[in-house]
Amino acid sequence: MGALDGKKVLVVGGSSGMGEGVAKLAAAAGAHVTIASRSHDKLAAAAKRLGKRVEPAILDATSDAAVAKFFAEGAVWDHVCISAGGGGRGNIKDLDIATAMTAMDAKFWVAFRIAKAATIAKDGSLTFL
Repeated sequence: MGALDGKKVLVVGGSSGMGEGVAKLAAAAGAHVTIASRSHDKLAAAAKRLGKRVEPAILDATSDAAVAKFFAEGAVWDHVCISAGGGGRGNIKDLDIATAMTAMDAKFWVAFRIAKAATIAKDGSLTFL
């Protein structure tokens, strides 16, 4: 028996990088894992790599409407991990404000939207990476 047997885990940004690593570990610990991202192709490839305990879900977490629709189905998650984000990498002195604003939307506001919309079990967790 794994530490997460029977638990529902959502990893937003789970199609690559640290999010994919979290999804892999959660699935290995017995959880049913949903990985969410905007890219159908990246999700499909990651789900194939991660195996049968992982299912992909399209979610554009930069959109209030898309986040509301995704969580309106009423699923209760035992654990939610947010590792989504993109852009804004590099030396801050070299970033223009538009790139920095896009990066903030893809990082901070994504986490805010999901934290506000997700229904998490009383003994569950919300983790920001």
